[in-house]
Amino acid sequence: GCTYSVGFNLGTIGTQDPASVKRFELAPNPGHGPVRVEVELAEAAHLRLQVFDATGKLVLESDDWFAETLQQPLQFDGHAPGTYTFLLYLNGQT
Repeated sequence: GCTYSVGFNLGTIGTQDPASVKRFELAPNPGHGPVRVEVELAEAAHLRLQVFDATGKLVLESDDWFAETLQQPLQFDGHAPGTYTFLLYLNGQT
């Protein structure tokens, strides 16, 4: 059988309210294939995740969640290796 993998690296660029985000992690990082996003907040909030490729194209968008902690798998099958931007929205704001 064939396998396909996608590489990515995660770095935090900034947040509007860093105190509200206790932890934001993707594992494995760098990684390929399915990844797990883990978020821990100071208090429960509405969460949504968007992932963009290096050209700015939206390649993945999560469902809306309401949680204080979240562990969610993401599928990256079919996306090219490279650098991706992950935007985490809390109550509608990045």
